[in-house]
Amino acid sequence: MLTKRYALARGEDERLELSWAPGFEELTLLLDGKLLGTVPTKQELRAGRSFRLDDGTWLRVRLRKDYFGFSFEVERNGRPLPGSPGELRPRHRLAYRILYFLAGFNLGGGLFLSVTPVEQLGRIRPGWVLLTGLVYLILGGLVHRRSAPALVVAIAFYAGDGIRSAAATLVAGDDLSVTGLLIRGLLLVGMIQGLRATRLLPPRKYPPTPWDQGVFQEKSNLH
Repeated sequence: MLTKRYALARGEDERLELSWAPGFEELTLLLDGKLLGTVPTKQELRAGRSFRLDDGTWLRVRLRKDYFGFSFEVERNGRPLPGSPGELRPRHRLAYRILYFLAGFNLGGGLFLSVTPVEQLGRIRPGWVLLTGLVYLILGGLVHRRSAPALVVAIAFYAGDGIRSAAATLVAGDDLSVTGLLIRGLLLVGMIQGLRATRLLPPRKYPPTPWDQGVFQEKSNLH
């Protein structure tokens, strides 16, 4: 049997225990060592099951499939338990902040390089640096809105840019910067970890725009 433990609230002990057989069959829920309920089949678990707790709150567990395989959604009165896949906002936040950082770094660097004498630039192209920053800025805004495909594109773009940069350095006969590789690797890992969070989080809702409210259409009808 496989097991996973959760706390019902942040800072509390992990009182809830989930146990299941390989293949996510026969899920058993224990609270403080006492049987809370069971879900006998994987099909029922994917549909979701709710259990009423002694304090009147409801615990809901559901098996969800995404790009990374299966994971449990465990919520109490609609709010994810600490450590459960639903509590993934920090990782999502880290992913789009990394993209905003890359955007600012490249845009600022590109502006600085644009006023640098040409003979000091070497292989660096300010136009490419500025374009790269703009791409990261657009992708960061889309990821901020919880777009998983945009984060996939950002990861591929960042990894590809790193490979291109490393290849150019080696062709020129220069040594690769270990520190630079380490920093790039850490940023890449941060974005990859944020991909699962971005995939699982519901789309962010925004207030309607004037176009959605028909403001401009009403004004045009008055003329």
